[in-house]
Amino acid sequence: MTSNLSPSSYVVTPILPLAGKLNFAGRFWNTLYIQIENLLYYSYHKPSQRKLYNKYFPNAKRSYDEMINGVPLIFLSSHNSVTGGRPYLPNMIEIGGIHIPKKKELPKDIQEFLDSATDGAVVFTMGSIVKAQEFPEHIRVAFTRAFGKIKQKVLWKYENETLPNKPDNLMISPWIPQRDILAHPNVKLFISHGGYLGTTEATKEGVPILGMPMYGDQGRNIAEIAHQERGLLLDIDDITEETILNSLTELLNNPKYKKNAEEVAQRFNDRVMTPQQEVVYWTEYVARHKGAPFLRAAGCDLSAIEFYSLDVYGLMLAILLVGFYIKIKILKLIFRKLTGKSGKKQKTN
Repeated sequence: MTSNLSPSSYVVTPILPLAGKLNFAGRFWNTLYIQIENLLYYSYHKPSQRKLYNKYFPNAKRSYDEMINGVPLIFLSSHNSVTGGRPYLPNMIEIGGIHIPKKKELPKDIQEFLDSATDGAVVFTMGSIVKAQEFPEHIRVAFTRAFGKIKQKVLWKYENETLPNKPDNLMISPWIPQRDILAHPNVKLFISHGGYLGTTEATKEGVPILGMPMYGDQGRNIAEIAHQERGLLLDIDDITEETILNSLTELLNNPKYKKNAEEVAQRFNDRVMTPQQEVVYWTEYVARHKGAPFLRAAGCDLSAIEFYSLDVYGLMLAILLVGFYIKIKILKLIFRKLTGKSGKKQKTN
């Protein structure tokens, strides 16, 4: 079983901020990164995992390779409405959005704040790891000033009780119920670091996104959102009051972003079953059919050399080279016959 079965020509590795149809440079870097990932998988990760498995399960009835290659079902946290079409095997089930619970009532102060936002509201949170209060001062000041120049109200997850020069349209809170806030009809924009869970919640509710990716898959997530024209990228290294205000003005005043976000939301929510129902159904399906081995691809039982047909291509190359060598020898022989040369130096009298 390979670590990456998807074609590198259009399925982008999560660590590259690429989206849409890739040009040559995009395909080059994507292919290079994927092959590096595969090399690390086979040369480091898989041997390390096998060693740990043998250490902690010395009496296991199935070997590590039998376990890893015999997985009957794989649940994917993605959904084609966001990622686009990809070649999946029958035992790979998309359940993107399964983490999203039914919306609940908002705390009274937040509910009243959003209800009063007759011109709309902006929600700003950088997740649980990045702390807004730890922003460099120039970034904090830039956001504060930019927020004060828009007519919409702003709810900012800010981990301090006070914020210098806080404008009247800004509410800060050390914690916010993000999922429930995004479902409020007055929310017009979500400013985020681009984490998959948060962007998925905004996707479900049809809310445009202004993304400031920091690391990991965040750049890739925001690149896809920007490509679908339901959001914009704000480079963390290019944050000024002007760049923030320009992004806010474009997203809040250009209706195409909201229109595109709502179209993606319709596709995302249009499913035969909820993600939770999908998990239950397919888990029971595999149990009913004794592991459903027929869903697995035959490639799971092949080595990397066999899966990529490197031995086959090697033989083809060898045959091609031998044939080319024979052809050259025949042409040389014909040439010598036609020119009367024996190929040996003739003795002079």
